[in-house]
Amino acid sequence: MSRFDLVIFDCDGVLIDSEPIANVVLSRQLETVGIRMSPDEVMRTFVGKSRDTCIAMAGEMHGSPMPADFGERWDEAFHEALVREVKPVDGVPELLRTLRVPYCVASNGEPMHMELGLNAAGLMPFVKGRLFSAKQVPKPKPAPDVYLHAAGTMGAAPGRCAACTPT
Repeated sequence: MSRFDLVIFDCDGVLIDSEPIANVVLSRQLETVGIRMSPDEVMRTFVGKSRDTCIAMAGEMHGSPMPADFGERWDEAFHEALVREVKPVDGVPELLRTLRVPYCVASNGEPMHMELGLNAAGLMPFVKGRLFSAKQVPKPKPAPDVYLHAAGTMGAAPGRCAACTPT
C-alpha cells in the first residue's frame, strides 16, 4: 500500500519549465507601461502569484491601475511564447509514465496557460481531465483551496495527499 492516495503536482516549474518564459514575457509587458524590471526581478516579485494578483501588484507599482487590455496583451504574448518554447521539466514524462499513485495538477495558473503549456510540452495525455486551477476556488495559493478542491474531486482525503511544488 502506498503512503499517499494522491499526488498533486503544481504545473509551472514542476511539470513544465514555463517560469523563465513567463518572467521574460511579463518583464516585456511591464516595460510597455513604464515599469522596468529584469526577468529575475519579475521572478522574485511575482512568482507563484495568480494572474489577477500580478496585475493588481503591477498597478500598485505603476501608481495607477493597469490599462484595461493589459491582461489580454500579456496572455497573448505569453501563449505565443509558451507554445514556441516550453519543455517538460527533466524526467517528468518518465515519472508520469511510471507513477503508480493517482495524480493530478493544481495550479494558480490560468486554465488556458496550463492547457497550452502541457499540450506544447507533450504532457496533456498524462493529465487530461485532472487539471485544477485557482480560478475554480475562492482563494489562490498560498491558501490551500485549490489543493483541497483537487483532493475532493479526485476522491482523496487531504491528509493522504502529497503536494509537489517548486523549490
